Amino acid sequence: LFGEKSRKKNQVILEAREKGTFTGKHTDISKEKDFSNNAASWISQKLLFDNVPLKQVVQDVARYFAIDLVLAKELENCLFSGEFANPRENNVLEVISLSTGSRVRYEGGKIYLEGGSCAK
Repeated sequence: LFGEKSRKKNQVILEAREKGTFTGKHTDISKEKDFSNNAASWISQKLLFDNVPLKQVVQDVARYFAIDLVLAKELENCLFSGEFANPRENNVLEVISLSTGSRVRYEGGKIYLEGGSCAK
């Protein structure tokens, strides 16, 4: 385990809208901005998106449901708004796919959101 000197070196003070990441490969903890409204969604049991790029939506959804969710490159910058109280995986994926005209495909333990467009 780490000694007192090592522990102090590895401390990070986080402020609002920041997150710390420890990879386990190094003893350093990185600090970065967390722009997600859903950082504490596991506590609130809500997912909230207000004009958020779909790339961030997919990251939040994948983290919330602990799934491997892959987004087609052409959809990454589509903006999405929606709120899910006590979300269920299949409902969230269905709403996202309907709003973007994409389809959900399950293959090899991964879930793909593909096709569709955010062009209006």
